[in-house]
Amino acid sequence: MASYRRFRFHARRNRVQSSEARPDGELPLRRLVLCRDCGRDFVALIDALECDDGSRWAVMLRCGACETQRLLLVSTAELDALLNELEWNALTMEADAVHLWRERTADEIEIFVTALERDLIGTDDFGH
Repeated sequence: MASYRRFRFHARRNRVQSSEARPDGELPLRRLVLCRDCGRDFVALIDALECDDGSRWAVMLRCGACETQRLLLVSTAELDALLNELEWNALTMEADAVHLWRERTADEIEIFVTALERDLIGTDDFGH
């Protein structure tokens, strides 16, 4: 029970302190993917636990840049926004990796073709 009270205090302390409300009356969603310490967008979701009636979640976040960890109480909308942003970031990184792989492969093919054209390599270079 004491750890739950500590969590509730910690979570309340880290809640949004903004008076700007959205048109639906809700507080603006926090960009949980941004580290509060270093400001980088390297935050990863470590764990999420549903609380109370399912409208709030206890989430453990970790920044890959500065290694800061924090435990927050967030709304389902905030968790959904975080998951969407993390998925988008993963898809972007995957697309970047494929692009870099294609560039590197094209460079290697060009070097190989040039070496063949200049007779720098031949069939003898490929042993059985």
